Amino acid sequence: NLDGADWLDSPRDNAANCETQKYVQVDLEQVVAISRLLLFQSIARTYCSRKIETSLDGTNWDVILDDGTAATNIMTESGHEIDMGCKQAQFVRWYSSRNSINSGIHFL
Repeated sequence: NLDGADWLDSPRDNAANCETQKYVQVDLEQVVAISRLLLFQSIARTYCSRKIETSLDGTNWDVILDDGTAATNIMTESGHEIDMGCKQAQFVRWYSSRNSINSGIHFL
């Protein structure tokens, strides 16, 4: 879902500044071991305010990555891999804000 609302298409939104974040949440339907995440956003852009959180119950969240309001490396067609070690979780939240070209937030 996108900020609590179900979606059927690739979720996207807009943000006027890097302090405005939106997120997608994935329910894996059971607790699983996650060793890595592979994130994709529109290529040839940087995104600011990216954050990854995981949860066992959808209520209590652990921060895995927090870029603050800094822009990230340029997104490529290979995506951005995040090593998770062996994190137990049922839910994953991915926050992001605008990109370096326009106010768009894209989750692919």
